[in-house]
Amino acid sequence: MRPTPSPEMSRTGAGRRPAAPPPGGGKAASIAQVVGFRALAMAVNIATSLLTAAVLGPSGRGEQTALVIAPSFLGGFASLGLHGALIYNLRADPAQERALLGTGILLTLVAGGLAVGVGWVLEPYWLRQYSAHTIMLGRLLMLVTPLIVIGWTLSGAAEARGWFGLVNRMLYVQSLTTLALLGALALLHRLTPATSACAYLLPQVPTFLYVFARIVRRMRPAFRPRPDLAARLLRYGARLCGVDILGTLSACIDQLIIVAFLPAGMVGTYAVALSSARMLGVVQGGVSSVLFPSIAARELGAVVRTVATAFRIATLLIAGLAAALALLGPPLLLLAYGVKFAPAIMPFRVLLLAMVAENGARILYQIYVAAGRPGLVSCFECGAISVSLLAMLILLPDLGTPGAAIAVLCGSLVRLSVAIGGLRPLLKIDPPRLVFGWADFLAIRTLLSRPAASTLAPVPLVLEIGP
Repeated sequence: MRPTPSPEMSRTGAGRRPAAPPPGGGKAASIAQVVGFRALAMAVNIATSLLTAAVLGPSGRGEQTALVIAPSFLGGFASLGLHGALIYNLRADPAQERALLGTGILLTLVAGGLAVGVGWVLEPYWLRQYSAHTIMLGRLLMLVTPLIVIGWTLSGAAEARGWFGLVNRMLYVQSLTTLALLGALALLHRLTPATSACAYLLPQVPTFLYVFARIVRRMRPAFRPRPDLAARLLRYGARLCGVDILGTLSACIDQLIIVAFLPAGMVGTYAVALSSARMLGVVQGGVSSVLFPSIAARELGAVVRTVATAFRIATLLIAGLAAALALLGPPLLLLAYGVKFAPAIMPFRVLLLAMVAENGARILYQIYVAAGRPGLVSCFECGAISVSLLAMLILLPDLGTPGAAIAVLCGSLVRLSVAIGGLRPLLKIDPPRLVFGWADFLAIRTLLSRPAASTLAPVPLVLEIGP
């Protein structure tokens, strides 16, 4: 069962079947490559976290978190669902590639500008417990938001083309640039919450300019207003927009609340616990970035089989990594960050469990989105975030950062439960096998022994930011 093409898609020939995805070996190689480069970038991010925590301490680390979280948060709100909308429409209607990409960039440019205005107004209220200098710097750093939003749109175009290699290498380069800036600031004794926040965000500017130039040269987007294509992107994006907004909320809601209500020292310890636990997202991020372009607009049965296989393999790997981190992580945290970050151990272990459930749910979400029902994912996310927010408001006053971690776990368990439980009543399909078995092991061995038929092309992209 494929999504019904819109009238515009029918008129332009968008209803034709997209090009076949790459062979299994190529797809496995693409996922391995994406995960590999994300793992390298994550290793660099851990090094930056170690450096800032060692120099700034819990309070300084908390102030830095308060400065860098707003651009990413508001960027998620301004994305308008255009990342996924562009992937779907480019795969379904490749003849309109130039016009669709140009229209998508123009739309996100306007949305990013509006996000800057909203952030400029809200920063003084959200950072009311910080100094006037910190508030002004937070406002100025909001100017990076349009670059973040347009970067996500460009990544959608690149993923629709199957360009994953240098996309992730650029993420690695951006992380290395941040690490180099932080190291130089530390050697010069100029590493402060303000300068470290700039080191995280400002490398986005040259990276974005390079990426934008490459995309323009390779894909030649047509920057002419096309109301028909804008309406098509916004219609699909409106259904997916809730996924982006609520996904942004689920990623940031805990940090937004603790920044507003807890002392900077507690914010710093929680930020260390969260960034350490989110290492598990490397696997899910790599799987999803390759998975969605390969299943968009395909027959539902094939979508379910592909996603279920990805879920079984990825969840087993993520759970194994979580178990290892739960045992080895606490002593390593104390060794790396020092005893002043000991309060991060309890929330770290709780957040590991939350990340296992959350990453599994996000892989299963691909079934609903690829089936043309992204609105269902929005409903699931809304319920999970509501549970997490309610639990946080109840637990945070008495338990502090462990209460915030438990609240995140509650939301993640709800997210996974509804993603599995909604398949039969909402999509009218039986839930697939979700437990790893011997057949999956044999499939992995076959894929690893098959020569990779990679379709990767060298187009870099900025994918994410943050400490």
